[in-house]
Amino acid sequence: MKTYIFENGIFFTNEDHEMLLSYMNNTSKKKSLFSMDDDLSEREKDVVKLICQEFTNHEIAEKLFISPRTVESHRQRAIEKIGAKNTVGIVIYAIVNNIYSPA
Repeated sequence: MKTYIFENGIFFTNEDHEMLLSYMNNTSKKKSLFSMDDDLSEREKDVVKLICQEFTNHEIAEKLFISPRTVESHRQRAIEKIGAKNTVGIVIYAIVNNIYSPA
């Protein structure tokens, strides 16, 4: 398995790297995922930022003083709103839309 570690210490498996390249090189996906109006609520953005920092639902719940079930609801709504399929899609969206900066 090939892995990529970038200057800022972000680790990607080969599958993650391929998915990122696929999103970045596919103009229809780029338009649908990256060029949409920002529909995320402030709380959803808070959850997305913490997801990008690799916190679990339970840890996010503790940090934001909400239940893990509420975190999961925010995560699921974010996925639906941005058209992502999984957490990697959330992270890509957050980085491209300046919600989260890995540096």
